[in-house]
Amino acid sequence: MRVAIGYNWFETAAGYHLERAFRALGHEVTYVGLGVTGRPGYTEVAAIDAIIAEFPAAAEFYLWIDPAGHYFPDGIESLPIPSACYLIDVHLGHWREEVARFFDVVFVAQKDFVSRIRRIVNHDQVYWLPLAAADDVIMTTKLPAR
Repeated sequence: MRVAIGYNWFETAAGYHLERAFRALGHEVTYVGLGVTGRPGYTEVAAIDAIIAEFPAAAEFYLWIDPAGHYFPDGIESLPIPSACYLIDVHLGHWREEVARFFDVVFVAQKDFVSRIRRIVNHDQVYWLPLAAADDVIMTTKLPAR
């Protein structure tokens, strides 16, 4: 599958782990998030529908991942392909509830918010997707001795 994935990139971002997971499963992934030092991307004002329309091979799916900051590109409502979002910090403010309305499928990191988001978006395509990380991510925080 050809996946377009948008989020605010940084090395420990959940989106980066998902991007790597899609690639490990053999999917073709194109990053369409914000450009940052060391990672080409797009500006906050770049329209996602126009970006995806210019791909040499058409994307089959768009995934927007709740970032640090408020990256939400224009044109999502005009995408001709299925779209999904992964709301990680839905418990931290109501703007993510509004964002959810733009997507065909919604994933949330907090299980307690599934029914609430279903009511808000008025469809049942809302699922709990707990946070995870790749096997090669090393925990550097030391737990207190017991």
